[in-house]
Amino acid sequence: MSEEIPVREIELRPKRGSGWKAVFTGLATGVITAFFFAAMIREDRNAPDEAFWINAFAVVIGGIIGIAVWSASRQTPPPAILRLEPESIRWRSSLGAEIQLPYSDIWAAYRQGRGAGETLVFKDRAKGTLMVPVSGFSEPGLAASVLDEVRGRMSRLPEGDERLAALARRDAVAEALRTTPKPVTIALISLLVLIFAAEMAMGALEDPFRLLAFGANSPFLVRTGDWFRLATANLLHGGFIHLYFNLYALFVFGFTLEPLLGSARLLVFFLISSLAGAAGSVMLATYDMSLGASTGIFGLFAVEAFVLWRWKNEGLQPPSKRLWWSIALAFVLPAILVRHVDHMGHMAGFATGLGLAAASGRGELLDLRSRHRRTYLVLAVLLSALFLTAAGITVRRLADPAEELEIAGRLLRGRDLSPTLLNNAAWRVVASRSATHVQLEDALATMKDVVKRDPKSPEARDTLATAHFRLGHAREAVVVEREALASADTPVYATQLARFELALVESGGPLLLGERPARLPQARLLGDGSTQVDLGDASALSGATLHFVAADPRGPLAHLELIVGSEESALAQYEGQPTPPLPPDARILLTLVDSRERADPPAESIWRLRQTTSDAGRLP
Repeated sequence: MSEEIPVREIELRPKRGSGWKAVFTGLATGVITAFFFAAMIREDRNAPDEAFWINAFAVVIGGIIGIAVWSASRQTPPPAILRLEPESIRWRSSLGAEIQLPYSDIWAAYRQGRGAGETLVFKDRAKGTLMVPVSGFSEPGLAASVLDEVRGRMSRLPEGDERLAALARRDAVAEALRTTPKPVTIALISLLVLIFAAEMAMGALEDPFRLLAFGANSPFLVRTGDWFRLATANLLHGGFIHLYFNLYALFVFGFTLEPLLGSARLLVFFLISSLAGAAGSVMLATYDMSLGASTGIFGLFAVEAFVLWRWKNEGLQPPSKRLWWSIALAFVLPAILVRHVDHMGHMAGFATGLGLAAASGRGELLDLRSRHRRTYLVLAVLLSALFLTAAGITVRRLADPAEELEIAGRLLRGRDLSPTLLNNAAWRVVASRSATHVQLEDALATMKDVVKRDPKSPEARDTLATAHFRLGHAREAVVVEREALASADTPVYATQLARFELALVESGGPLLLGERPARLPQARLLGDGSTQVDLGDASALSGATLHFVAADPRGPLAHLELIVGSEESALAQYEGQPTPPLPPDARILLTLVDSRERADPPAESIWRLRQTTSDAGRLP
């Protein structure tokens, strides 16, 4: 054989890539990388004062990677020699690299890509791959003649006709992947990006109730009538990283399956898997809320796995244990590495996609595009109409300002929901000017139960105190908010306590805890901004805690706390400014006296000043 078949040697001189294409590739890579890094870091470090440094770091990383990609895209591949030898095809670079594939082991030989990126691909059974850019050939027809000659030399091998027939089937699959339009995949990716942009514009990524208003899946809300969430939840995403990975998976599976299945069948498989995944999440999962296109994507994942198994001799990858291990890892790794994964939704979507693929698994692979085409076209239209109807319901509800309050009120009746979601729902009610008395009572009852379930949560106590405040229970609000501030000394809770104590004074005087002193202390704000307190009998108040609020007609300005020392004189004075500068009409009010003896009363008075913040704890 080696004596009859001559050696053919072809010189390859790849051309330099397009400058504008290299710039676009580098820029796009840098921007995506910067967004990715910023989003990833913010998940663990979300302090507002770190936002600038997080973004700066992400921009630097994205710039470095973008420049590296641009530089690599501008480089010209080294010249090489392609040799068609009697028993193998050999490629040797001018830099010394070499790849050799025996004709007897070649699994597939086909064209990949289009235009300037078109490439000849040769694969053997051991997954060795040789990729030759078509631009490197000196004449346009040389690439086609190389493919024809490789096939001709394979035909001389034992069982050559069978080899060529299998090669032709794989070449047809490769040609379909290369030339068939992918309108459904492109449309789905574009739709998900547009919806995510709307989420960002309307602040849904930082607000779980805005996500619920957008149509996120909630088992409790679905069971109480919101069936449309089974559709709309699959179009939403909770963050940039979430969107990025789902778009990447949709791109990979969609661009592989749509040319083989047909656009209508692919859309039907995706939408049915999405609905089934969302339904599985409602029936089996324990999550309060879920969203994302991964339910439908896992359905396509199952279809891809079935196609590789059912038509293993027509695929471009030779079947191997490594391939199946890769598929298994792709299924398992997200569940291990990614937090807050809806496993039940993924499994339901995967099982549905597998069932749909198995029902179509007859005949030749490329025949799927035309088999039952009209039936799948009708199903695609009906399912699209169903999703559009669900989206229409969501858009109509988004236009109603009271929708989020209504959602929160309904969730308050789901006492088996997580304390976090119930706390968020109750806060949405108590912080709303439109909340009804019934909704406020529901929020109060719910938060009493949540505090019992999670007694160490300052957030729950803050919401409970606010519910008391909205219902006119100023004394109860002060007591509960004190407990929240004691466990988490933050400006938000200090602001809340100052507001509640101010309301208490205005409604009926100071709050007394423990034994009432013979005379209440008197406080006044001096001209220099310091605070003077007349303790009366200082020894009787040794160890007592006094609370003050500096306020003006607009509301509280600062919250002060004084723990009276055992050797304190009758007159105590705080020299610092309660809040710089105080307006002329500011006043200071004694709002709370805790006269219980401390186990170890301090020798001197201890002052604490907590400046309130105007943008925290806003309440009607």
